[in-house]
Amino acid sequence: MDFKYRIIKDETVYLRMADCINALGYSSEQVFIKENPDAYEVSDEYGLLIEESKYNNLLNCRHNTSEVNMQITYVETLECRINNYCKLYPIKYMLAKELLEHQAYQSGYSNIDDFINKNDIPDEIKRISKSFESRSSSLKSYNKKLQELKDPAFINMNSIAENGLELQFLTVCERGSVGLLAFIIGENCIKEVLFDDEYIYTDFGVLSGEVYWKEYCDDTDFDNVKISDVKLGRDFREFNILENLIWTLYKVDFDDEGDWLYCDKPGVSLGINKDIAMNLLSNGNIAKIVLIPGIVDWRRNVILTKAEIGA
Repeated sequence: MDFKYRIIKDETVYLRMADCINALGYSSEQVFIKENPDAYEVSDEYGLLIEESKYNNLLNCRHNTSEVNMQITYVETLECRINNYCKLYPIKYMLAKELLEHQAYQSGYSNIDDFINKNDIPDEIKRISKSFESRSSSLKSYNKKLQELKDPAFINMNSIAENGLELQFLTVCERGSVGLLAFIIGENCIKEVLFDDEYIYTDFGVLSGEVYWKEYCDDTDFDNVKISDVKLGRDFREFNILENLIWTLYKVDFDDEGDWLYCDKPGVSLGINKDIAMNLLSNGNIAKIVLIPGIVDWRRNVILTKAEIGA
């Protein structure tokens, strides 16, 4: 479904609820509000609104995403970014005035105001502009990972199929960038594919009639894990990747390490970014991330516009 109206506020894209409820499969706005009390906002000018990212995540939960038209719009302006940056100066004055004075002196300015207007803000504009330009590289990385997955020297699809294993994919859209995650799944096992030269997924092997992981790393011996010994009580092949990750987050203990959650034990080998984890556990209502199960053909299905950076 193509939406005629999009409301943009502080770089956040909203859709009108009236335009969304049919696509989401609700009979009325009242039914939607009752089932999703935290998924909408009220605007005096435009009425009931749904963030586009929340719409997409609700769509993931209620439909097969290969059969629906998701809406992925990303808006970011240099003006808004700089305004937000400048709002921090009162706090910097209050908490770190001496540091600002030192930075001004080191940069050759006699007072803080000249340093901010002639040095600090122009440098921040250059930094933000560079970050805008770098967004296009994420699509190249996405396509590079797809090519790696087709390379039998990196991952042996025949070996995976012969041993009753499958590949599942997750596309991550966040702040104008796209990323691809891949997972090897089977009965009682889920393992993230690491796109790294140190790991080669070519042999899962059958030893004495039992399926093993065989993970080869540079300068190390392989580790064998007999999958039949793992009793997670779940055949991951019967569920999609969103369902599998949510189940794992609820049922398996993860180690908390900064911005990531890690689990490396028989049957489960995952590293999940906390923003993605919060998005999964909150039904898409917290983190502004769109999670799409599967691979997206960006060249055919999506129109991409290049960033335009003005003075």
